[in-house]
Amino acid sequence: MKEKNLKIRYRKLKDEVLLNKKGIVDKGTYFEASRERAFLDMLYLYPEYYFDNLRSIDWDKCEELVLVYKKKALITSLKEYKKIYA
Repeated sequence: MKEKNLKIRYRKLKDEVLLNKKGIVDKGTYFEASRERAFLDMLYLYPEYYFDNLRSIDWDKCEELVLVYKKKALITSLKEYKKIYA
């Protein structure tokens, strides 16, 4: 069955972010982003994204990881989220 109205959106992280292993967990046969790394990736790629529940985020880990992105706007956004949810 072919999907006629299929739309694919492709977003790419900068290589220096994508290849940085901070916040990435080696599961043996695959790698998995930590909760904090996944949160920051989404915030980096989609600054207006709505998050339902941020209670399980470790804000100290986020503050360490955010430096990987080298983006002042992301640091500012993280500080705003931390004020609200920490």
